[in-house]
Amino acid sequence: MLESSPAWTAKDQSEMREWCTEYLKWLRTSKHGLGEEKKLNNHGTWYDAQVVSLALYTGQKNLARQILQKVPARRINKQIEPDGKQPHELARTKSLGYSAGNLRGLFNLATMADKLGIDLWHYESPDGRSIKKALDFLAKYVDTNQKWPYKQITRQSPASLFSLLRRASIAYNDDKYEEIIKKIPPDEIIDSRTNLLWPNPLNRPSPHLSFLHFDFKHCFFFLPPPPSPTIILSDTRYDLRNCF
Repeated sequence: MLESSPAWTAKDQSEMREWCTEYLKWLRTSKHGLGEEKKLNNHGTWYDAQVVSLALYTGQKNLARQILQKVPARRINKQIEPDGKQPHELARTKSLGYSAGNLRGLFNLATMADKLGIDLWHYESPDGRSIKKALDFLAKYVDTNQKWPYKQITRQSPASLFSLLRRASIAYNDDKYEEIIKKIPPDEIIDSRTNLLWPNPLNRPSPHLSFLHFDFKHCFFFLPPPPSPTIILSDTRYDLRNCF
């Protein structure tokens, strides 16, 4: 987004890349960085996500590929049980929130891995560990009649799983995740940025957003945008051609 702005100069861009290169080096060599890399919980997942994103941004694709190729063995296999539970996150006092947060990091890694032809979405260990299993374990608790059986000292809305379910619907081309989304109270997801970043697959109307039409031809997102650059909300049209 910044690169496309006339206010962002070539000097700005050069200095940003230089800063990110130095930060990536610090992550890879400092005591704190190396300590986070060794963590077996969400800290390790998000360490990998930072390193991969910075490596891709700074043109170090080989480094990104090395980290991503290790994700199955050192993250998925060690963090997710065959039934989808994430025991390191379930040990927390906000276990549902941390389980969703760690899975979000793994989803980000899978998205970045796509850019290098590495499929983490469909990876499954011989005994059945996968990020899909982890999501399916959490997804059943979108139904508030299903009580979360682990410690959660703050309220965790079913909407916290919305982005994961929508991204899974797209990644796995599986409508069952859209059906689960229908169980989330509409007022909790109506203004979620998930609707902008990951529109309902195949332009199918969402059960809660049937009056919305999203199209972002000239906006910058990680996913390929639909063709028209407008949102139509009831009788009002919002033009997003200059949104960034």
